[in-house]
Amino acid sequence: MSEEGLQDRIASLRSELSKLNISAGRGTLKKESGSIKVVRRNIARVLTVMNEKGQKNEEGAAE
Repeated sequence: MSEEGLQDRIASLRSELSKLNISAGRGTLKKESGSIKVVRRNIARVLTVMNEKGQKNEEGAAE
């Protein structure tokens, strides 16, 4: 995925997480109670990919 695609994915995941947290705070989150964990992990995965790409770019520039 491109850098812009990853940024868009992060934004959509964070907005989804925000909505889930609001629902959990209200107590209206029943069937999707496990989805908060999944969304948080997906955010971490995307950030990991972005960091790995950034490190590869830095190594390439240093050579």
